[in-house]
Amino acid sequence: MAKPENPSKTDLGARIRLIRKEFGDAERENFASQLGISKNTLAYYERGERTPDATTLASYRDRFGININWLVTGEGSMLGNASETVEKNSATNLTQVSPDMISLQRYDIQAAAGDGIIPVSENAEDSGISIARSFLRRIGAHPTSCILLESKGDSMLPSIPGGSLLVVDRSKTEIEDDMVFVFRVGPGIKVKRAVWRIDGNLDLVSDNEKYPPETYGPDRADEIAPIGQVMLVLRHP
Repeated sequence: MAKPENPSKTDLGARIRLIRKEFGDAERENFASQLGISKNTLAYYERGERTPDATTLASYRDRFGININWLVTGEGSMLGNASETVEKNSATNLTQVSPDMISLQRYDIQAAAGDGIIPVSENAEDSGISIARSFLRRIGAHPTSCILLESKGDSMLPSIPGGSLLVVDRSKTEIEDDMVFVFRVGPGIKVKRAVWRIDGNLDLVSDNEKYPPETYGPDRADEIAPIGQVMLVLRHP
């Protein structure tokens, strides 16, 4: 007799479990392999103990035709329309897929979470990731101002591993204390936590303590410029 399942801790987890049931209730290991994840990771998702990253959400869409808006919010139908027309909106560097879904274009610039690198270019790539507008609003982001950048290096560990995709809201350029921003520093790009000091100077702080903070006062204000605030970190489990 099969051991009864405990209900998922979240509605999202319950929907993830429902998908596997609707597709023949395959063994977790076999189903997970089609998503490119481990069976343990899928178990965490189904139990509501972890939230799937953007890559996994895209795998549900591409492999099984799942409507990501339904998966994330519970609104609409489970199965999406694979033939949906993707309309480019060059004015905002975004692609609209459905009324609530928005595809954030990924830029080929790498935001350095280390000592800083010179960007290769700032031309948008067509490798966008679709995210629900309602979800972006819930985390305080303006959907039409968001872009994707890739982090590189280890200076923001453990918060931001190298290779993570960062959802950056470019409308948020007012530097708030203890928030993570993408900064242009000279010819390079850096991801740092902003910490205002009592004396009015600004420290760009790495979460990895082996990197010392970089301090900027009024005499160095022209050396840095905030590109936007990091609103979400997408990384491999």
